[in-house]
Amino acid sequence: GTDASNKLKAIEATYYIDDGWSPNDNDGMASMAEDACDGSYFCPNWDLTVKFCKTNTPSNTACRAPGCAPAIFVMETLMDHMASALGVSTEEFRQANLYQKGQVTPYGQTLAYCSLPALW
Repeated sequence: GTDASNKLKAIEATYYIDDGWSPNDNDGMASMAEDACDGSYFCPNWDLTVKFCKTNTPSNTACRAPGCAPAIFVMETLMDHMASALGVSTEEFRQANLYQKGQVTPYGQTLAYCSLPALW
């Protein structure tokens, strides 16, 4: 959800991870996805759930930074959807929610240095 100034206030999301027919090292993928879930955007309240799905596909093994690219894709898609639902441009919505110096990420890291607004 957002407030009246289009700032993110809360995100509730569930990630479904294809575990294949046999669990492998997808715990690492889930951990990386959780770490990258915010992308470049600040939201003070997160409720993120990860569910592993047993499927009829071969089990997988991770590559570099497993889960990061899908997590960033999910966040960017969410930003597109929210901007559209609010009737504002995606650029305006993204800019309003970029991390600022001093904000805290979902996993507790305070951003002592943050150049995102300057780069935007």
